[in-house]
This record gives sequence, structure tokens and C-alpha cells, in this order.
Amino acid sequence: MIRVSRVISVISGKGGVGKTTLVSNLVVALSHLDKRVAVIDANITGANLSVHLGLVQYDNSLNDVLDGSIDLSGAMYRHGSGVDIIPASLTRLDGDMSGFKNVISNLVGYYDYVIIDVAAGIESEVYAAVSCSDAVMLVTTPELTAVSNVALALRLCHNMSKTVLGVVINQIHGDSFEIKSDAIGSFLDVPIIARIEDHKHVRESIAVGMPVVDYSPLSQPAKVISDIAQNLIEY
Repeated sequence: MIRVSRVISVISGKGGVGKTTLVSNLVVALSHLDKRVAVIDANITGANLSVHLGLVQYDNSLNDVLDGSIDLSGAMYRHGSGVDIIPASLTRLDGDMSGFKNVISNLVGYYDYVIIDVAAGIESEVYAAVSCSDAVMLVTTPELTAVSNVALALRLCHNMSKTVLGVVINQIHGDSFEIKSDAIGSFLDVPIIARIEDHKHVRESIAVGMPVVDYSPLSQPAKVISDIAQNLIEY
């Protein structure tokens, strides 16, 4: 069956904001909603998506596909939820994203959603991933450096005329010095998709390689991410 695929990049502009945690949980939540999902770790020089999904040992990666060593099928791994993972290498620090568009082309039509976990920053890895996407989701924490960096990433998206779904504000502690969510939305001039609280169950879930939507489905982060998945379907 040919599927109408939506290709969505998740970007942050800065590391350490929980982007990969969000991605790993979002794809599993979409799978729970009976959607066929592929997720790609496009951070070919700093991968860790596979670890979040409990995949820590594998022979082939996106790096190998991009350099022509193997076909795409040789670097795909099935998660227990049914999500197909295309990990980047945990050991290689090299890679050429010039062939990334072909990777996406080989997935479109077979999945309902292709979610790309994009490298931090606004370098060539980010450009290559975003250029192949139908839409972009931003992730930030309520800290000045994170918000300023995601604003740069947002500018890149605007320059490429990409649809921006909005921003997820992650790792909220409720401290007085945090930037208020409404202020972040106003500054970026994009919708606030969700607000996710910092929660120890998220950290625990990462330690055991299990998405928090499965590890602690009643926790606030799990509920919010499940709502994000539902809203994506209804969008």
C-alpha cells in the first residue's frame, strides 16, 4: 500500500535540550496510534538516538548508507513498538550528507511519518535534513541560550521556506529565572506545541533504553508527548 508520508525534522539549534528524547518518544507514541513510522538519526557526527531506543549494538548505520557501502535496508532496525530505526554510527565521526535526499526518497510512500532527529546547530547536517522535510518542529528549554539558538535555527527554516509547526518547550523546572512560555512563543512568533516538565522518570527511561511513553505512561512528559502525537495526526 502506498502511503502519504509526512517528513518532519525536529531541530533545536543547541544540544542538551532533550530533542532526541522527544524524538524517540514521539515516534513510539505515533506507532501506538497505529501509524507506520521511520525515524532517522541525522546527527552523523554525534549520534545517540539509537541508545534512547535501546539499540546499542549494530553493524550498519546511516553513515554507511551515505558513503555507498550498503543499501538503506541494511541499516534499518525494528524497534519493539514497530518503529523502523535508521541509526547513525556511534563510533564514526565522518559522513557526507549530500546523499540524504535519496535516503528520504526511498522511505516516502512506505511510512505515514518519517521523523528526522537533526543535529544541533545550523551547519550542513541541519541544512541537508531540513531541506528534505515537509515541516519542522522546534525544541527548546526555557533558558536564554537555548531560545536564542533555536531562533537561529528558525531563521534557517524561514530562509528555506519550510513550514514550522511550532515549538516544544522542554525540561521546565518552574524556576523563577526561566523564560516564560508565552514570552518564548511571542519572541519566536510560532505556536507553542507543548510544555514538558522536567521529570525523573524521563532520566530513568533513558538509562534503561526505554521511551518514557512506555516506561511511565502516566507521567506528565509521557502524556504530553502522546498528545503531541495525536495532534500531529489531526493536523
